[in-house]
Amino acid sequence: SLSNCGYDLRLEVLILRDCVHLRE
Repeated sequence: SLSNCGYDLRLEVLILRDCVHLRE
């Protein structure tokens, strides 16, 4: 899921390093 993604409003991009990519 992307529930643990961070989002940088200043850069307007997802902080993918903070995402948890689990296909569960």
